[in-house]
Amino acid sequence: MIIEDYRIDEGKGKTALLVNPPVYDFAYSNTYNQPDGLLRVATLLKEKGYRTALIDFLSERKFGRIPEFPQDGTIFKGFSRKHYGMAYKEFEKRLAALSFYPDEILVTSIMTYWWESTRDTIRILRRFFPKSKILLGGIYPTLCPEHADANVGADVVVKGEIREASDSWTDVSLYDRTPSYAIINFSRGCPFSCAYCAQRTLNGVGMRYRNPIDIVNEIESKHTLGVNNFWVFSDNFLVGDIFPKVLNEIVTRGLRISLSAPKGMEPRLITHDLLRLMKKAGWKTINMAFESSNADFRQESWSRRHNTNSDFERAVRLSTEYGFKQEAGGIVGFVLFGAPEERFADVIETARYLHSEGIFIRPMPFTPVPTTAIFEKYRDYIESRRLKLEELNEKLYPFADLNGIPLEKYLGLHKWMFELNSELRKTNRVRLFGAEDLLDFQMKVPSFRLTACGCAV
Repeated sequence: MIIEDYRIDEGKGKTALLVNPPVYDFAYSNTYNQPDGLLRVATLLKEKGYRTALIDFLSERKFGRIPEFPQDGTIFKGFSRKHYGMAYKEFEKRLAALSFYPDEILVTSIMTYWWESTRDTIRILRRFFPKSKILLGGIYPTLCPEHADANVGADVVVKGEIREASDSWTDVSLYDRTPSYAIINFSRGCPFSCAYCAQRTLNGVGMRYRNPIDIVNEIESKHTLGVNNFWVFSDNFLVGDIFPKVLNEIVTRGLRISLSAPKGMEPRLITHDLLRLMKKAGWKTINMAFESSNADFRQESWSRRHNTNSDFERAVRLSTEYGFKQEAGGIVGFVLFGAPEERFADVIETARYLHSEGIFIRPMPFTPVPTTAIFEKYRDYIESRRLKLEELNEKLYPFADLNGIPLEKYLGLHKWMFELNSELRKTNRVRLFGAEDLLDFQMKVPSFRLTACGCAV
């Protein structure tokens, strides 16, 4: 059953188990993987009288073999996926030790190409608690509700957000140990509609903002518990005046914390005054979307007309003036590649430009996201190739054949970007904050080996 605009009933005397499944992927780094939406719902459940418990597979930094379920295909183009997170045997032990039989089980699911781990988790939950009502929410069921309803086995597929929990604080008290970080959101939505982004499906049209005092109250409360690092995951939080108000309040209260935005910020809206305030408030790494040095391709193919190359160059110059290039934590530029009909030479030029300017590269292999304009434009290609949802994984470069670029060449390009970052790190001796795991995962995760190929053009 698919339900949109799902509402949670009063739950005095009821119990609920919240579950964040493991990840099936070729490589994965889990520095900031808290299920913030699920943790906001957890707060709402408590407010409505539920007794709650959380099992977060990704709170454990482990990886192992994917279980051999009948319909699983774990080999793709010569690469083997792994199970990242808590092992299923440990999960079953925790289910057996749970102090209550849950009336409801709420499972979240993020990437659409990770859907299989959600299915396998729900199979186990169903075996342990056949009488419980299982609800599935998150990004995957919102973007692919029919697929989730047909394949995952939940009683209810929640399409879209649970609106009454949107502004709730995340309930980190459900963890056995207080996490070292927390995800914090200032707003939902974005005024733009880039061709590769599904944010309008997830958030609706326009922007909604939280109260800045409530945001800082949440930060201070978590800081009192021992949380010192905060990741901002809002889509475009520089739009409007909420962000500087939050920073001013952090400075006024004298909170000694660290902040960063791993998803990046809009270069066009970075100013002298904002950077000065960010530095006072404890901001570290500056993450920005550059994506491609080919402005025409970026604007025409991706509808990215609101940021120009000169906007990015100005933002880098200002950030450098405030010390972010080195002592304050580094500057990172996102490079999007593997997109349909791109020129390989443009990707090389983009990486070379960033490196020459002393900017770290965050490689972002392209994946077609359901409901986006690019996905719809190339739907016929995807269907003609009979690509399953799990095969639309960014690390498989699903448009390599369309572009006439061998997979090995994309993998070599990815490796080359890591090598440029390693060289820059030795020179600048910068500890990146909120991006380092994504820049380093190839070296940290032994299950994914990139093969070198000629990238010089």
